Formats: sequence, structure tokens, C-alpha cells
Amino acid sequence: FAFTMERNALENTEEDMQLFSLTVKAYRSLERIAAKAKVARGSDVWLEEKPVWRYRNKPALAHLERHIFRYPLLPYTEPETGKEEGKEEGEEIALFTADFPREELRKVCLWIRRLVKEQGYAYRDIAVICGDLERYQAYAEELFPLYEIPAFVDSNRKLVLNPFTEYIKSGLAVVAKNFSYDSVMHFLRSGLTGIEPEKIDDLENYILALGIKGKRRWERMFVRYPEYMKNDMEALEQINATRETVMELLAELLPMAGGADAEKLTEAVYRFVSAHGLFERLEDYRKQFAARGDFAGEKEYAQIYRYFMELLEQISALLAGEEVSLEEYIKILEAGISEITVGVLPQEVDYVVLGDMERTRLKDIKALFFVGVNNGIIPKGVAGGGMISDIDREFLQAS
Repeated sequence: FAFTMERNALENTEEDMQLFSLTVKAYRSLERIAAKAKVARGSDVWLEEKPVWRYRNKPALAHLERHIFRYPLLPYTEPETGKEEGKEEGEEIALFTADFPREELRKVCLWIRRLVKEQGYAYRDIAVICGDLERYQAYAEELFPLYEIPAFVDSNRKLVLNPFTEYIKSGLAVVAKNFSYDSVMHFLRSGLTGIEPEKIDDLENYILALGIKGKRRWERMFVRYPEYMKNDMEALEQINATRETVMELLAELLPMAGGADAEKLTEAVYRFVSAHGLFERLEDYRKQFAARGDFAGEKEYAQIYRYFMELLEQISALLAGEEVSLEEYIKILEAGISEITVGVLPQEVDYVVLGDMERTRLKDIKALFFVGVNNGIIPKGVAGGGMISDIDREFLQAS
């Protein structure tokens, strides 16, 4: 087993306050497991070469590795020897500032292009990490293609605004809000109803002109002519056909308007999803993304159906026998959907990695850009805790 820590980390009694606390806990846990299993304990081998091998000719990086986030602060002084040949003073580490995250990433892109074109770097030799990936991801997706830099964003994609989940949530909302204008149009504009956009536009104009809302009005045939229609019977028949399609799509959910057992509600949602060929439509979307070379989109649409069905199973198991209103069920479903993420793997060999300092694992990197090194982000500020601290929890568990 290999662990990254200092020798004196094992001697520190305040484990939770030291830099390698998690590593020390893993080390101690492994010792206990070995003792319980009566496995012979060998001697530890400490690799303590100073500086470490990868920084042997890079004194500035070696100093940073030894002293970052350590107190008291120890200023760096350029040594007379041990510097990598051909390097200017301070060239191993460079600092720059920017007014906004977008401008910061733009400078990074220019620097990356210079490294590749002038110094012979490959894109895979370069990585960009940050403490707040959400803040930089949208800018990266805009700027990296603009500067023709192949990049892979190491993040999990959330499914909150996926058309599939919007179709389901908006369908439930139509029933819960008794066919309000906003809920109906959200459902129709979700992209998965199979209704042509022109027909949706015609229906929207009609219900706006006559102020149609409420389930009872939608169940009955539309017979009135708004002023702009001028007794066009064929147009009214087309609008009624679209109305009937909407009611057929929502047929599985309509009996749940007053709420029900959570298990029955989940069964109704399952029937709603499976009754109208949504799986096949998602597969069509997946093929379209694959044809365009959008591997992230292809991956998302390949997995979303399975993830959603697993969520329904969890809700059904956890809330079996519980009576809930439709509004409460929608909130539960939305909370579950918000936690679904899809991991995406890179499709190329030579690319720049953009990732998070906690999640991303880098290997054989020659140039690392660390963006967003702002107070409160690096190191990350302590989030507001609950009623009891982690130390309190450990005390209670021990008691």
C-alpha cells in the first residue's frame, strides 16, 4: 500500500486539523483491519528525498509543494544551484490577474496556444483546474473552440433541463395546476409531445384569445370562434385534434389530480412514460447527437431513461403506503432528478483537461493552469454546518 503523507503526520494527535488527516485515518484503518485479520505487519518504507524526484530541477515548485497552506509562511529565495538549465528566474511559476473569469480563461487559451505552437507541447501535456468549475465551465465551452483548443471538461452533467425530465415534470404540473396556460404550454414546448410546432402555435393562439383554462374546458370540444379565425371550421377542427392529442398524452396522469398513494402515483408516471414511445424518441435523439459528433449529448441520452426508472423505483420503495398530494410528489420527483448526473468520458487522445481541484485526477502534466485562485474558493471556505459538528458526531458515535 502507498500513502502520501509526512512521517510526522502519524505523530500528530490532532488528526482532524492536519494536512494529511484523511490519509492518516486510512492508514490507521488499514492497520486495524490487518491486526484483526492477523496479517503480519512489515516495515514501512519512507521515500523522503528532498526535493521530491519530479521537482529535482525545479526549486520553486519544490518550495511550493513543501509550504503551500502551511504556517508560518516561508518566503521563497532563488537558490544558486539546482535550477533547471535554460530556465529564467521565476519561470516555473507565473502569476497573472484578470478582472473577470472570461478574461482569465481567454489569457489561459492564449498561453496554451503559445505552448503548443512555440514550445512543442502536446495538448495532453496541459491541464486547467479551478476551485469552482461551474463558474468557468460555460466560458470554457465558448472559448476553447474559439481558439481551436481540443478540451475535455471533467464534470458530471446534471439532467435538470433535459427535455425528457421537463416533459415528465411539466405533464404532472398540467394536472396539478388544473390546465393553467403556463403549465400546458411548458408541456407542449418540452419537445417530446410529438406535436408539430405549427399546431402548438395555433393552439396557443386559440386558448389565449378565448382565455381557456381548467380541465373541464379542455375535456369538452372547442366550439367558439375567436375573432381572428373568422368561422374557419377546418382550422377549428385542427385545433380540436391537437386538444384531443394533449388529453390522450395526459390520460395516465389525470386520475392522480387529487393525490394518491406514492406507489400508485409512481406507477402512473411509469405508464405515462412508457405509453407514448419516449424510449424510442430518446434513442432517436441519441443517434442525432452521435451523428453530429456530440459524444457528451449521446452519452446523456443513452443513460437518462435508465437513471429515471431507477429513481422511480427508489421513490416507490421509500414512500410505499404514504399518501401524498400531486404537488408534494412533484417536489420529491424534482429533488431526485436534480441529483441525477451523467459522467462523460473523453473521446480523443490529445486534449486539454479542464477540471475541479477536488474531483479531477491528472497524470503526466507538464503545464498546469490554476484559475480562480480567489479568497474563499482556494482554499474553500467552510460551509455552514448543521446543529452538530463532525467532532460532535464522532464523540456521540464513540459514546
